[in-house]
Amino acid sequence: MGCATHFSAMEEIFRVPELLEMILLYLDMKTLLVSASRVCRRWSETMTESPKIQQALCFQPAPSSSEEPKVRRPESFTLNPLLVEKFGTCFFDVEREYAYHRRADSFLRMPWAPKEALKARGPPSSLSEMMPTALSKCFTRTRASWRRMLVSQPPPPFLGYIWYDKLSSLFPRAQVALIQPTSALRQDEVGNGIVMGQLYDMILHTTCQAADYSVWFKISWDEPHPYYPTKFCEQQCKDLLLRTNVAVEFYERPDMGSWECSPWRITTIKSVFQCEDYCPPKIDNLTKAEAMEFEPAELDLKRSVFWGDEP
Repeated sequence: MGCATHFSAMEEIFRVPELLEMILLYLDMKTLLVSASRVCRRWSETMTESPKIQQALCFQPAPSSSEEPKVRRPESFTLNPLLVEKFGTCFFDVEREYAYHRRADSFLRMPWAPKEALKARGPPSSLSEMMPTALSKCFTRTRASWRRMLVSQPPPPFLGYIWYDKLSSLFPRAQVALIQPTSALRQDEVGNGIVMGQLYDMILHTTCQAADYSVWFKISWDEPHPYYPTKFCEQQCKDLLLRTNVAVEFYERPDMGSWECSPWRITTIKSVFQCEDYCPPKIDNLTKAEAMEFEPAELDLKRSVFWGDEP
């Protein structure tokens, strides 16, 4: 068989969408997303129209193997490997027994954050001129593909949410919700599972809403991960994770807003990391839960991330 005949046969194979789909599904996720779609328009169209490829890229939820309702919590799942690689322990702190409490300055520890910014030293909130890099702009640009990627496959049906306010009462009180999945582009569009854009915007918006670094967050995947400021908060998280696979806890500690924190102003963190497609979080069905007994709320300092000492 001559070279011309050989290449002609290959071309005919690639012209059949079903065969091209089978071949593309052998590629790793990064190559499939970054390289394959750029080969030609036909490949790009095949990938867009193929449910199997869209599921492999975590743009569509994989079909359930059971007859249970779609809103049921998956018994097992796989975290999106590309998101784990690009967002690191700031969002996917899953390798340790304990999940760490973090503040907004943990965004500077992500693999694509401006590298020099993490080396800055100075009094709290004394620096404001942080320049985004070409890499960081790629992540925050309009219609960045990672924003509509499901955080796992199959995806969590809801986003568990806890807001704990130490100063709201003499007794521990939390606001709790199961947040519906939304589109990465429009908060009024219901999604088919929690996407990274929704989780990312929730963390950035909530941790940057105060004037200082007084808001801490922790993300628990699949099951509760200590440490908790109170037993009450632990129980709330356990209850949420019976319904979904990811829960985000926020704790406001005004007494620690300037302690061992970044020299960068909180407004600077927000401006550098806020996406052009940013959607303010939408929280419906928010309920207030109150404890029956007083518990002093304390963060475990050994399992909290401070400026300059990433665990």
